Parts: sequence; C-alpha cells; structure tokens
Amino acid sequence: MNSNIKCKINNLKYGLLIFSAAMISCATQPAALKDFDSLMSSAVERTADEKFSEASVLYHQALQIDPNSARARTGLAMSYCLLKQWDFALNEAETVLGMYPSDSGALFIKASSLLAKNKYAESAEIFGILAGSGVSMFSNRDRDVFTLAFLRALQYYESALHLNEGYELADIAAKAFPEIAIFHSYLAFFAHELGNDELAEREYDSALGLNPYNTNAVIKARAFFMEKREFQKALDAWLKIAPRVMILDEKSSFAPRYEELINLIIICEADKNNAALLQNLALVCKKTGWLKEAVGICDYVCSMQADGQAEFAENLRVVTIQHLGFLERLKKETCRIYDDYYFNGKETGIYEFLSLVKAIDPAISELKEGVAAVMSNTPYVGEINSFNNAESPLCAYFMEYGEFVSITSYLGLLDVSVMPVLFWENSDRKILNKTHRVDYLAGDYNIIDTMSEYVAGYPQIAGFTFLTSSGFYVNAETLRPSAKSMKYLKELLGRNVPEEVRNAADEDAVVEPFYSEYAARALALKAFEDAGIDADNSDLWNIVFMLNVEAVKRHELGHIHDTKFFTPFSENLMNNLLLGIEQMFSPAQIRSRFESAAETTGILYMKPAHWMLYENILRLRPVKHDLIQKIYATWGGEEPENSVYYKIAVSILEGMAMEICRNPQKYPEIDCKRNISQQLHKLTEEQVRAIAVRLLPEYIVK
Repeated sequence: MNSNIKCKINNLKYGLLIFSAAMISCATQPAALKDFDSLMSSAVERTADEKFSEASVLYHQALQIDPNSARARTGLAMSYCLLKQWDFALNEAETVLGMYPSDSGALFIKASSLLAKNKYAESAEIFGILAGSGVSMFSNRDRDVFTLAFLRALQYYESALHLNEGYELADIAAKAFPEIAIFHSYLAFFAHELGNDELAEREYDSALGLNPYNTNAVIKARAFFMEKREFQKALDAWLKIAPRVMILDEKSSFAPRYEELINLIIICEADKNNAALLQNLALVCKKTGWLKEAVGICDYVCSMQADGQAEFAENLRVVTIQHLGFLERLKKETCRIYDDYYFNGKETGIYEFLSLVKAIDPAISELKEGVAAVMSNTPYVGEINSFNNAESPLCAYFMEYGEFVSITSYLGLLDVSVMPVLFWENSDRKILNKTHRVDYLAGDYNIIDTMSEYVAGYPQIAGFTFLTSSGFYVNAETLRPSAKSMKYLKELLGRNVPEEVRNAADEDAVVEPFYSEYAARALALKAFEDAGIDADNSDLWNIVFMLNVEAVKRHELGHIHDTKFFTPFSENLMNNLLLGIEQMFSPAQIRSRFESAAETTGILYMKPAHWMLYENILRLRPVKHDLIQKIYATWGGEEPENSVYYKIAVSILEGMAMEICRNPQKYPEIDCKRNISQQLHKLTEEQVRAIAVRLLPEYIVK
C-alpha cells in the first residue's frame, strides 16, 4: 500500500477506517489502479475533514471501478455510519460480510448500526466477538460504542431475566474492560440470580474497589448486601454516594429523608432477625426509594412467617414490585430516547415519553392528590435543613450506571428534550476535589458580571445551588459591593421624602408601579432597624456585604426547601414530570417557577425579611435608566423587563399586594388605594413571613 496513503490513514480520527484499510486488501484492475487509489485517497481525506457526504460519493465512484472492493465498500459503509444513515450502513456491511464473514471492520459497522436501531442483544453479541478476539479500540468514541452496546444488552438481559445470556455477556465485558466497574457489578448481579453468591460478593467487591462512586455498582451491591442482611456493609457502600446538604464551609449533613433510614439500618445490624424491625426497615426503604431492598427484606420477613408481620410484608412486597415494574418501563423508554439522541440527533423524545407515562401510570393522579394533601398540611416553619419533603409512592432512585434522566437547558433544569445521560467512567468529570466524584445533574446559578457594578444599588452577590450524585450543594460566590452601589445606598438612606407627598413627588411610581426611590429607602431603613443596624455606621460596607451574602444563601437554601420538585429526575421522577406538564415544558416558565419559590422562601427565612423585599425592588430599577438598561442587556443577555429576575420581582411584589388587598382587615396600616409597594415597610417581620407562606403554594405544582 502506498506509504502516503498509510500516513494519511494513520491521522484519521475514526479508527475503523484505519482497521479497514490495514486489514483488508483486495486486488484491483491494473488499468484502473491509479484512478481507484486516487479516489480512495481523496475519500479518506474527506472523511478526515468530516466531509462525510463527499466521502460517500467518492467511495461510490471507486466501487464503479471495482464493484468487488471490500475496502471501498467498507469505507462507504463507514461514511453512512458517520452520516447516521444506519440502514444503508448495515446493508453495505452485510455485503462485505458476505464476501469476508470475519471482517472486523464490517462487523464493527454492523454492530454499531444494530445498536443505533435499538437491537441491543444482537449488537452486543457481535461486539462480544470483537472484544473476545482482542480487537483494540482506536478512539474514545469506538470505546464508548463498545461499552454502550454491552451496557444496553446487559440492561436488556436484566429486565428480561435472561440470566444465562446476561452472565455470559457480563463475563465477556468484564474481561474486555476489566477497569470498568459497571461490568463487574452486572456480572455479580447475574451470578447472584443464578445462585453463585460467592462470586457475586467477590465481583461486587471488585466493582466497588474500582470505583466506589459508581452509582450502578453501589446500588446493585447495596441491594445484594441488604438482601443478605449484611446491613452495615450495604450502608458503608452507599454512604459514598449518599445525598448530603452542603452549605458554604459548614459541616455537611445527610438529606433529612435519609436520617431515619440510616438509623434504622444501624439498629437492624444489631438485631438481624427481629421481624418487626425488618418490616419497618422495608417500609422506610420503600418510602426512601430503595425498592429492590424493600422487596428483598419483605421476602425474608415472609419466610420467617412471623405473626402479624408476614401478611403486611407480602402486601408491601406486591405494591413495591408494581412500582419497580413501572420504573423499569420508564427506564427502557429513556434508554431508547437517549440512543435516538446519541445516534440520530433526535431531541423530541419527551413527547413520546410523556405519552408513555400518561398511558401506563395510574399513580399520577394518586401522586397529585398525595402531594397536594401533604403540601396543604405542611407548615413552613423551622430550619430549612430539617424540612421533610413529601414522600411519593414512586419516589425511587432511577439510575443505572450513574444514569439519570437529565434535563438540558441553560440552567440544567428542563427543556423540551429528556434523555438519560451516561456518565462514562473513562471520560472527564467535573470534580469538586480529587477524592470525591461529583456528577452535575441540575443547578441554579447567577454569576453577575463585573459590568453589573454600574447597576447602582444592585446586589453584587452571586449564588448557586446544584444537585449531584452526592447531594445538594449551596454556595454564595461573593462579588464585593461596588463603590457605586454603596454610594447609591448612602444617598438613598440620606434622602428624606415626606410621606404625604411621596406619590406626587416620586415619578418612578408612574413608570413602574412597584418601584420607587421612596419604597427602596423605606425598606432598607426598616431592614436596618429590624437588624439593629445604624444606617450611619462607619462599617456600613461590611454590613451590607454580609446582608447580601445571607440573602443569597437563603435564596439558594430555598431551592433545597423546594426539594420535592427541584431534584434530579432520578430521585423524584414524577414530580418533575408534573412540573413540566403544568409549566408546558417551557424553560422560561419552569425557571421562573423555581426562582419564584426560592426567592419567596428566602423572604420567609431571611433576617431581616425586609432586606429581601429591598433587593426585589432594586431589580426593577434598571428599566428607568437608558445606560443601565444597555449594560443590563450586555451582561444579562436580555432587556431588563424580559429578565426572569425582573419578572420574579414583579410577581412577588404583585402577589404581596394582592394578598394584602384580599385581606385588608389583617393589614389595617396599609392603604390599598395607594401604591402598596411604598407601604411594605409598615409590615412587621411576622406579617411579611405570613404573606410569604401564603405565596409559596402559588409556585407549587398541584
């Protein structure tokens, strides 16, 4: 083979073409050899430049010269593969295999095409042959295709309970990719189901040793150890990925819903044959989403035939298995949606997914009623971290191999496409530190650009909350209040606008009914008064800075308070779906809903509460100023009146005004005939919190 062609081939991104050109050599007609080689060389160059359509045309022309060239036909098949024209690719690969049944390149293309067509078992069987024959992968994408094929087939065998086939394939996968924990966990799973618990325990230990943060390995091992009543071992494995709440530099704590479960597991470890304790553990497991564990414990309690416990355990087992079946169907569907996206670029699977949910889930209405009932009786009092969110009958972890139903948008919350995201063990990770793996699932953030210092008075603080496989994280990134911001605040506090002329004197009330210089000043003074702060304090800068930090922290904690909907799909799938349905799957509406709930919760818990109202009023101010408006658009990417935070401020202030006008007898100090935003400072802190409590249900999906 010409050395120049070899050099060009070796530079290709796509390893399959390397393999095809190196392994397959067929004779060509001597008279056409020069033209044929020229076409092939050009086709390889086009492929390297990712001009796949042009490459396919050149391969077609080469086949006109030599119709029996397996090299040209394999190249054409690969072009179709790269163009995601899977039927054509499969047809060409079959033609090559008709001539050369063991051609590795054609086998790879056939297996990839079958995988793209959701024929997981057939695809994985071929990949198993390739892996068993020692074929090396030439690119990360090829490796990902191999591992995805094995993963999909193993999931298929698991759900279909094809235990022997699953065991054989898992054994091949674990040997082909000994460094990937997921395959060891599947081998352990099938070994356990086939009665080989010794091998199962050994493989689970291998999987956890390779990657103690691999969600799939941990969850499978956890179910295995719980069923064997090795409770401490199950707990130790799970604690690596246990959801936690982490706030700034404060000590992390477990999410409240898991505290009861952890304590009960520790108790059961000391008394493994107490039927009453085990029954309670099974119930708590189900409530927490440990469905397989609940079934395993119920099986054991039933086998004990303990008086009073066996019947309850059997009923709980039946209900839990129904929920597992439902989630299994959802998992299959999301896998298909992901594959459509991965191979075909299809992003409309959400609508098919919703149709499936509506068709097969009678629990949606039950869930709606249950959540509404819990919410109506849930007092928003006490510390946010101790708030126990509503339990759902379908609140189960929905993960395999770290596979969550991820929602993609600029906030990572919701968009029109829903698909699982595979967190490959061999790909890059965003990691908070070197010892703790974190996969970003969903988040809410607002990093304020330094240009915002020109927005006089606008809080120069940015915070974010994000959810990971390890739980909730809250942080408050602090951009120092600018000199202009402080200058504005000092000027504002120094003004003295007589109340009796405030509406006439304040032209802002005409431009924006909820914004006024008077309202901002009055609320800032009220907040200082409630916090015991002297407005003339020489350390005012630091005081304002800390108030802003606290406000951002309370806002972000508000998202955790809103846990029942602000969660990974993996943890509370149905609540998120209901949210999407209610908000018409509009990213803007959903974002507004989350932010409104967080901001209102911030008002509820912020001390002093009036500072949050002050910040909301400041968000309305940029609309009045042309220069500020332009800068707002520069760093915010939108006109201020179209900003989600502008709209949230309006909705909250409008909601407070409506609440006051609906119940004027509760607020005799407020004159509902006048601009209410300019009278909010007359409310006591308790009244502000009472209104916030009333506003919160407006943002909860019913």
